[in-house]
Amino acid sequence: MYFLFRCSPDPHSVLIRLRSGTVDITDHKARYGGGLIYVLIKDEITKEYEIIIDPRFAVLFGFGMWATLDKAQRRALGRNQTAKALHAFYSTHAAPGPHSFDTLAEIAGLKNSNRRDLKANIIKAHGELKRVGFLSGYEVPLCQDSCRLTVIGCVGRAEAGTAHL
Repeated sequence: MYFLFRCSPDPHSVLIRLRSGTVDITDHKARYGGGLIYVLIKDEITKEYEIIIDPRFAVLFGFGMWATLDKAQRRALGRNQTAKALHAFYSTHAAPGPHSFDTLAEIAGLKNSNRRDLKANIIKAHGELKRVGFLSGYEVPLCQDSCRLTVIGCVGRAEAGTAHL
């Protein structure tokens, strides 16, 4: 698998650690232990990275068994970090189920102690995911505590097996 991307802030130190470290991953049919990144090249002028995943590791992700992120949707989300975090989270699910607002807040890294604002932020982020075509809809039941937001469907998911970062 081959990836070409540019990010800010520069992830160089993280990528170097991934290149030098060992991962142990299983899909419960096969187990891989070894390096994740086979080759890492950075163009110092354009700041783009070229990454080649170890082909022996990539075998575990055959048959569309990895999540992808649609770049156009990510760009359309702008600076809404909550929506971007939920976009990444839901992209890893074949059929997202109901999640509590506390769980979604933790996933998005929200630390707001005002529960009403926290809930409003999460609902707004889901509205953005619907606006960019990622979600077909979502449901928010009328309740006080232990509420669960339910995603109706992820219609705008990137094609599994393609590398969109």
